[in-house]
This record gives sequence, structure tokens and C-alpha cells, in this order.
Amino acid sequence: MKIGLIISQRNELEFGLLANKMIKESNIEHIEIDDFPLYLKDEDLPECDAYVAVAIHSIADEPYRLCVHACGNWGEKWQKESINLGGEERVLSGHDPGLFRFIYNKLKEQNNWPVSIEATHHGPTLTKPILMLEIGSNSEAWKDTAINQFVVETVKSLKEYEPVSNEASIVIGGDHYMEKVSKLLSTQCLCHLCPSNQSHNFNEDMLNQAIRTCNVPIKNIIVDLSGVGQHYERIKKIVKKSGLPMVHLHELV
Repeated sequence: MKIGLIISQRNELEFGLLANKMIKESNIEHIEIDDFPLYLKDEDLPECDAYVAVAIHSIADEPYRLCVHACGNWGEKWQKESINLGGEERVLSGHDPGLFRFIYNKLKEQNNWPVSIEATHHGPTLTKPILMLEIGSNSEAWKDTAINQFVVETVKSLKEYEPVSNEASIVIGGDHYMEKVSKLLSTQCLCHLCPSNQSHNFNEDMLNQAIRTCNVPIKNIIVDLSGVGQHYERIKKIVKKSGLPMVHLHELV
């Protein structure tokens, strides 16, 4: 399997992301782009089976956190202050749940920094699977040798990844970092994750997109009952129409 590793000159020049320099000095095969990976389109990239973009995660009052997430917008494009975070409205990118689980578990092999998955959000919009591997959450972390070196070692390990044939679950409900949901990655694969604050955008079309863009079969839909609130009955009808089993998150974790 050919995984394209994407690094951004803009992340390096504007935010001092040290991982870029380390990746180049380590002679790791990569794709270097000028702008943020948020705005990529299929035609911008060489042919690969999947892509992983090393980028920044930004929260002012939280110095260290490693994140991995799938891409796409359940509704309107995400905004951070005045910055458009890319992708297309109501469009999900391709997703490889096995690769998602592989990267998350590799990141969890250390105890120095918090590791999170995030719900599917922001650009780019690509047909092939794309995952964001983010170093956060402020300039202290972006320029820290140790955390950046760990990410470099993590991307080196991508050559060990072998595609899985496991079925995956789509998840609806939960906080942005899917704290409860992340526990499932010790035993199974997860497809696109729709957080509670986007559950109003979940409909039949978005479910079909989540199924279609995932490169393994979907075995069920996991719903965080406490996280979808008033949308539960509507979501239940959509899932029932799909023919997929619905499982409540509290039954699993």
C-alpha cells in the first residue's frame, strides 16, 4: 500500500512546525505543498492509496496534544476566527479506518503527551482516504524537538501498515475529541465520526456518504444516546432505513 505523506511549507514558515525539517532530514519520502493541506484537491496530489498530512493543532491554552482525524464537513465549512478550514460543505473525504486505528495506537505507545482522535471535520475534500496527524496545540509544541521527533518516528512506521479487511463502525454523537469513542479503537475500526454538535446535519445522504467513502464494509452505526438528544428518533429512522444495526455507545464502553 502506498501512503503519501504530506507536509506544508506554510505550516513550517508561519508556525515553525519542526516536524517538516525533521522529515526532510530523515529522507522520508514525502509530498511538500505550499499552502495548508486543508485546501487540497485530488488533482493536486500524486497517485497514492491513502494520504497522511502532518499539520498543526491549535488551542491557545493547551500546549501539548497529538491528534488524528478523518476529513470532511458534516454541514457548513468549519471556520477558525476568519480562516476557512477548507473542504466542501456537506461532503466527506475518503477514509481508511484501519490506518486511522494504526496511527492512533502508534501515538498511544508513549505516555509523554495526551493523544486524541477528533470527529471528522474540515478540509481537504479528497476521494482517496486522507488523515490529519496534528501536533498541538501552540507554538511551544510546534517547536518542541521531542514531540516532533516522535511524530517523525510515527510516520516512519507507516511502512509497517498493512490494509485490514475488518468491518468498521460509523459513530454519531460525542464531544469533538470523542473521548468515550476512542476507547473502542483498542478492539475495532471506526469510520467517520459525527459529533453531537453536528448531529442535526446527519441525514440519509450523509450516512450514504460515510458508507461510500469508507474503504472497508460498515458493520453498524454506534449512537451516543446522551450526545444526540432531540435528534435520536430521527437518526433512528435513518439508520433503520439503511438496514444497518444500531448500537448504543453506553453498551460498549
